[in-house]
Amino acid sequence: MFGHRAKSASDAAVLRRKGHLKEQDKMIEFLLAMHHTHTSEEAMQKMERWIMEHRQEPRHSRLRKMVPSIGSFFTPLKLVEAFSEFDQFFALSRRKYVPPNFAEIRHILNIAQVHSSAAGLKLITFDADGTLYADGAHMEHDSKMIGHIINLMRSNVHVAIVTAAGYPGQADKFEQRVAGLTATFRKLRLPQHIMDRQGHVS
Repeated sequence: MFGHRAKSASDAAVLRRKGHLKEQDKMIEFLLAMHHTHTSEEAMQKMERWIMEHRQEPRHSRLRKMVPSIGSFFTPLKLVEAFSEFDQFFALSRRKYVPPNFAEIRHILNIAQVHSSAAGLKLITFDADGTLYADGAHMEHDSKMIGHIINLMRSNVHVAIVTAAGYPGQADKFEQRVAGLTATFRKLRLPQHIMDRQGHVS
């Protein structure tokens, strides 16, 4: 799940350094507050159960009362299993004085969502800057993301790059930024039915 991004102690500390990201999420903030009186595993156990109840009765659920702005959950989320997977690498449960931060809780939720969606996945979208490559950089031919993208396409999953870095009327400029990806496509001579599973939306 953590792949190449966790090769050193400094990589393992990335999520701790991020702390509270620019985004705001009331559910994550509620989970953070639960850590004043619960362990991480206890908080995930309760939230997993509340999400199941909320999916059955969203208008009058306990979760709706505690987090009024909560939206819909289209899949169940096995948060306890996701926490265990995260904890095996980041040792969250062994930290006595440093509670999890916003980014770490979001990562656990993301793990649960990935596992829940994997079986029926037909489309996956990626941001470009800061996700597929560093801000302002290009996707080079040796990017490890290229192999992941091609494996997804070969698994009958459509892949799209959704980015705000638009170049109206100058599509070639964005193509230069993903030149490593397109060059690999040409090198591997991927069949057209696989190539049809990739796209770009500005």
